[in-house]
Amino acid sequence: MTELEELRERVARLEEHLGAVSTASRSLDEDQETMGRQLSAMRHLVQALSITQSEHTDSLGRIEGRLSRIEAGQALILRGVEQLLARDEGVDPGWGSPAPAGV
Repeated sequence: MTELEELRERVARLEEHLGAVSTASRSLDEDQETMGRQLSAMRHLVQALSITQSEHTDSLGRIEGRLSRIEAGQALILRGVEQLLARDEGVDPGWGSPAPAGV
């Protein structure tokens, strides 16, 4: 093999190798772009989840406040009903014993 043929063969191998490297590089660039888009989409989802969670927390706080007020109101109503029943039966609701005469 002459020196010129040897050089041509080496150049051909280098060109083949360069083509493979170029293809791999393009593939990596495409993968990186895809990952960037996916990361951006995930960031948007996390932000949306954070907003939704905050809104739900606020909503639950309001619901718990309303429930506490309802429970307090029910306790007042129950206490009033017990007092009315006790008065009708002649029993002092605070002690559970009959009320003194004339009350």
